[in-house]
Amino acid sequence: MHLEQLATQPDFWEDQQNAQKHMRELDEVKHQINQLSQWQDVLKDANATIELYDLEPDQEMLEESQAGLSQLSQDLD
Repeated sequence: MHLEQLATQPDFWEDQQNAQKHMRELDEVKHQINQLSQWQDVLKDANATIELYDLEPDQEMLEESQAGLSQLSQDLD
């Protein structure tokens, strides 16, 4: 990641204000990547639930999956 490489440069911290700005930006990008990963996990879980439900219907498992998808929908909104 470009921001991480920038932070390793010897003169990076010479301009404290600019360095802090870049570090905040890096933190935000990492947070967004983490959020996307969590959303992908919800979708993977939902797909797995559908496959399992086809083999052996289980209403409770289906409801849990629907709750996860509902939360995902709210997060995306």
